[in-house]
Amino acid sequence: MLTDLNTRIAASPERTRIPERLETRFAATLAAGDGGIALFIALVLFGGQSNTPIAALVAAALICCAFWACGLYKRSYAVYPRDEVYYACTAVLAAALPVLLVVGGVGQISTGAICVMLIFTAIATSAWHAGLHLQRRTEPALPAARSSITPAAWHAREAPAYLLTKRVFDVTVALLALAATLPIMVAAAVAIVLESGRPVLFRQERVGRDGARFDVLKFRTMRRDAGSDWARPGDARITRTGGFLRRTSIDELPQLFNVLRGEMSIVGPRPEMAEFAERFARELPSYVQRHIVTPGITGWAQLYFKRNFRPEDVREVLPYDLFYVERASVVIDAALLLKTLVEVIFHRAV
Repeated sequence: MLTDLNTRIAASPERTRIPERLETRFAATLAAGDGGIALFIALVLFGGQSNTPIAALVAAALICCAFWACGLYKRSYAVYPRDEVYYACTAVLAAALPVLLVVGGVGQISTGAICVMLIFTAIATSAWHAGLHLQRRTEPALPAARSSITPAAWHAREAPAYLLTKRVFDVTVALLALAATLPIMVAAAVAIVLESGRPVLFRQERVGRDGARFDVLKFRTMRRDAGSDWARPGDARITRTGGFLRRTSIDELPQLFNVLRGEMSIVGPRPEMAEFAERFARELPSYVQRHIVTPGITGWAQLYFKRNFRPEDVREVLPYDLFYVERASVVIDAALLLKTLVEVIFHRAV
């Protein structure tokens, strides 16, 4: 199916809009459905509390208005119809949690009851989201792609406002992610040492924003004598621990330190090895345009093309990267981060 998608992209006019942009009627229906279902379940479970109805109504209205203002009801980032379900579940949990916390705080409801309400809300509204998305599409949507970026986008990516919001988003997400994954990172380091010794981290020179060089950090997943050749699926050099780390994307977690140092972003084109970047720049005139933004841990191409790129894939991957550069924003970054988390949880990112 991936090959069919790439063929359709090559044969179709250049896509300049975000794919899966929902029509207003669909977005409004999703917002109304979220608010109505969350309100109904809140009243059913907590209706005996005197302040609960008002609190539930206010919380549901505020969260739906906030999501509408951010544009999250107006977009879907699923490439395949089945991904709509995963995306819907995660989006609904993000929307329902604030409602439940407000209602639970006002009504002094126990944590257990709030968890029950969260589950019911997620099930009900996820079915609503997925059903409505699937109703409006019968085949995979074309991932957006561009052959070059516009001068306006080039200027926008260098604007101080964009750089500031991007940096605040990156640092905030990186700190939260480090706090949440620190035990996992410690366990991974111990497992690597026990199986194949030190070093725990793998360092490799990559090309960043404006062509700057830096050392990307990853957990070592190959033998110490593996060399620096491009890794491929099923590579015999990958250790047993390394295979697990790759499948679960845990090997990417040390790059959070690259983010804090400003060398990488949470979302952006993947940083390329210097020798390959130089070669691609000679072969593809628009390749250097991807260096206008900071490279990322995840990104549009990783989600819409495939995770394990090969050097010969660069001509197909580049249009995805350039589309992201053209339309980059914190809202898109948040949505792509959300989808990345969903795919990692359901092991669809490998």
